[in-house]
Amino acid sequence: MKILHIASFVGNVGDNMSHIGLRRVLDDMFKNYQIDILEIRKFYMNYAGADKHSFDNRFLEKINDYDLCIIGGGGFLDYWVDGSASGTTIDIQPDLIAKITTPVLICSVGCIPHRPVPEGNIEKFKRFLEQCFANPNVEIILRNDGSLDNVRRHLGKGFSNSLSQGLDNAFFIEGQFEYTLPFPSNYIAINLASDQLSMNSELRSPIDVEAYYNQMTGVLEYICVEKDIDVVFVPHIYSDLKAISRLLDLLDDFIIRTKVSVAPAIQFDHGARSIASIYEHAMLTIGMRFHANIIPVSLGRKAIGIAALDRVKHMYDSIGLDESYVLLNDNFGSELCSKISDSLAAENPPSSRLKALREAGIEVYVSAIESIGLGHALKLNSSK
Repeated sequence: MKILHIASFVGNVGDNMSHIGLRRVLDDMFKNYQIDILEIRKFYMNYAGADKHSFDNRFLEKINDYDLCIIGGGGFLDYWVDGSASGTTIDIQPDLIAKITTPVLICSVGCIPHRPVPEGNIEKFKRFLEQCFANPNVEIILRNDGSLDNVRRHLGKGFSNSLSQGLDNAFFIEGQFEYTLPFPSNYIAINLASDQLSMNSELRSPIDVEAYYNQMTGVLEYICVEKDIDVVFVPHIYSDLKAISRLLDLLDDFIIRTKVSVAPAIQFDHGARSIASIYEHAMLTIGMRFHANIIPVSLGRKAIGIAALDRVKHMYDSIGLDESYVLLNDNFGSELCSKISDSLAAENPPSSRLKALREAGIEVYVSAIESIGLGHALKLNSSK
């Protein structure tokens, strides 16, 4: 089985952890496979490198060299992209979709626009979906971040009923991850994201950024002073360092010197594994980015989400942890402190929940692989 995987592999360790999870799925499904990767950012309209790619006829020729093309995971179906033929990151003309003969699996993808949707994009996206539905070689699996409900509400049941939903691929990771960074033995890991504060959300009104950082300062003082627990800030992308720096500017100098550490911004798969080790050994993780929440949960550890974007709330709701996040309202700081106290006193989530979620997630993948004509390659059919 020769596979081409198109996704983002650079600059966000959450994405890398998702891809590590995908490879575990492939290990479960296929006896033998080889995988080549292609960076989706080279398809972006603003990418000007000599190795720029496009979803065009040459792309169709390229994937013909493979048995399967996987696109995902990521927010690749967030239909806010201006100038895109589909309204999304997958900028492909509708007539080309009908020409796809290689099995294509678009999986672990989000479909919740977090930026203003240009006029005409919904119609473009509908045409894209209709062409995908009409081609038996194409299958789409949305991730469990509220995307399916978003499609139902904004595009209609006719579209949502034709789509599948599965777990984000990062849910398929499993420990143990080697712990090599010299942090204190008892700490709370915290991931913050400055870019999400200005993005769109249906769950909240616009965020008062100054008030947000003031409340987060109070949360840090609660952890470090009242609870006497160390904090380790965990950046997933380079811009997370901006959020960490701004918060450090507001914290008491002695608290920073005695109670605060900042994890290195390491990239690629080795960086993702390093970050996973931090979450796996933390007393608790408080996360803003999507995968900063999924990774500790996938490792059977405690986590509390800061839902700046809708997908964090919907992810926790989808797995029955609807008390494990706070919305960014005017009083989120006091609510977060209360949840921190409760979480520290609680047991880790039962492993049986994760096992059942993963088994159901694999079934979604198996169904999709069978629907695009590759059922014969699955392990469970290898003896037939």
